Amino acid sequence: MKFNITQENFRKAFGWSWRLYTHTLLKLNHKLLNDIFNNNGVVLEVGTSTFSQLGTIFKNATRIDLGFFSRSPKQKAKIKKFLEREFNSLINIKVKECNFEKIEGKYNIIIMKSVLGGIYREKNSSLKDVQSGIENVIKNNLVHGGYLVTLDNGKGLIHKFSKNFGTRKINWRFFNSESLKNKYMVGQATFGLFSIFTLQSRIPLIGSFLDSIIYYIDRIFFPLSSCFFSDGSAIVTVYKNKIDFLN
Repeated sequence: MKFNITQENFRKAFGWSWRLYTHTLLKLNHKLLNDIFNNNGVVLEVGTSTFSQLGTIFKNATRIDLGFFSRSPKQKAKIKKFLEREFNSLINIKVKECNFEKIEGKYNIIIMKSVLGGIYREKNSSLKDVQSGIENVIKNNLVHGGYLVTLDNGKGLIHKFSKNFGTRKINWRFFNSESLKNKYMVGQATFGLFSIFTLQSRIPLIGSFLDSIIYYIDRIFFPLSSCFFSDGSAIVTVYKNKIDFLN
């Protein structure tokens, strides 16, 4: 791979569960990864937070829009204040409020982590709504040849035993890889069996260490499970606004 992104860059960008999501992302086709991360156009991150800023890993971008959103005014103000303090001094980074369902403008790259599951929750929406939202963004907010990169929570091996924990209690949608496929998809990767949620946010002192142990266990067992279990705890899907599909 020819893009210059260090492990520390990924750690800061992905925040919680950074090893899980970095590993999943780097399983994609190398040519596709080079096309995405060497892009010198305009990048939008949807769902920027105080814990993860994916847009910052695009070293060649002309402009990076860090888009934040929260239905809580207090949380929204907190995120905005943090991002402006961290990034307003950088001339190619812009902090803005951004709702996935109401994106303004067109971009070369749109990237987001754990956004779809929060917008399209189990009891309030369907997989058809998910696909409709994805297609609308591809058609309306990507330039010709632009990419939408979405990192989502997969069901993993023990999802059905953990429905009363974390985001599962609030009907967050967890995906399998098939449900995210459509005609615009040009790449997909999945990884992780036991990484069902981050422990770093729940046990601050040792959570990061425990997350690392679980990640290395996943590295051993996920390849062995591929013959009977194809979906992991993390799913990365890449869509492209293909000119062939514009008509």
